[in-house]
Amino acid sequence: MPTLKLESSSQNPVPLKSSTGPNIYTIHDLVPIQFPYLVIDRPGNSARLHAAIARTADGIITVSETSKSAIVDILKIPPDRVTVTYQPVPTPTPLVAQEDAKWLVSTLYQVEPRSYALYLGAVEPKKNLRRLIEAFLLSRIEIPLLMAGPLG
Repeated sequence: MPTLKLESSSQNPVPLKSSTGPNIYTIHDLVPIQFPYLVIDRPGNSARLHAAIARTADGIITVSETSKSAIVDILKIPPDRVTVTYQPVPTPTPLVAQEDAKWLVSTLYQVEPRSYALYLGAVEPKKNLRRLIEAFLLSRIEIPLLMAGPLG
């Protein structure tokens, strides 16, 4: 039996088709189609995958009205086949005591609290971090820019 490898970090829909029930897919956004230069992808792979899913889906779930509009306009899906279900707010992480946080920042990054700018988010091309760094350098602010987050 062939093994199906699913990449947990991928935001591409997985086109598994059921023959016994409705086929509902989640499409988070159309960034790979709208901005292909921002994703690492074989040329056209995401566009073909999304188009195939759009043709065969009984329904599509997406996470915002903006994504719904793009799915309707670009993939030519009737609006009544696309449902917006907003993403839940993540469970809060345990709070770190302020003194512990100060110690972590000063020890790990060797900066004092309130003496830096922080970017916290995924590190990936679509976040336009190059522009953030350019803008930060052009601002001539004399504090370090810390960047933290998982690889996207």
